[in-house]
Amino acid sequence: PAFQMGDTDLVFTGEFREQSKDLFDLLRKHQVMLILTGHLHSQTIVEEDGMYEIVSAMPLSGMHLMGCIRWDGSSLLYQADPLDLERYGEASFVQALREKEEKAALGQREAMADVIARMDYTKEEQEQILDRMFLFLQYYAEGILASHADELKNDEATSRMIDALWDKNYGPWMSSLLEDPPMDSTHLEIQP
Repeated sequence: PAFQMGDTDLVFTGEFREQSKDLFDLLRKHQVMLILTGHLHSQTIVEEDGMYEIVSAMPLSGMHLMGCIRWDGSSLLYQADPLDLERYGEASFVQALREKEEKAALGQREAMADVIARMDYTKEEQEQILDRMFLFLQYYAEGILASHADELKNDEATSRMIDALWDKNYGPWMSSLLEDPPMDSTHLEIQP
């Protein structure tokens, strides 16, 4: 099997990808099993007909994941783990990064709270919608949404969140990801 590096808009279809049939056929012809692309703001692994695409997260966004690929003689193993910024980063950089992350998260929550406050929900329901939204986005950013999809689908607050965000583009996107969640994107084993 060969390995191909490229852009995320080359192979598989999805919310953020555009399919290129010619490239897919060429990769299939040469028995390519793994394509490495990036970057997005969350880690993603997509599989189609036995061909996997690992779309790496940008290291300085979300969970700050770093992916490692290892060949053990019979399988290709992939694992993504959070970078230990406190161990490897300069203290001033880590502090500045954490401050920017907190400020961005607070700003995003305040903006969404403002949008939801204009809707016909009680204060308690508004908080539930915001909490569920940020939990959903956390699972998505960590690449573990599939592991929590049933939990979220069976929660009344998730339904309320999707209804509240339906006309804001988030609702349809979140609904589609819960119905067909992406695979766990922190681990992959391919046996050629």
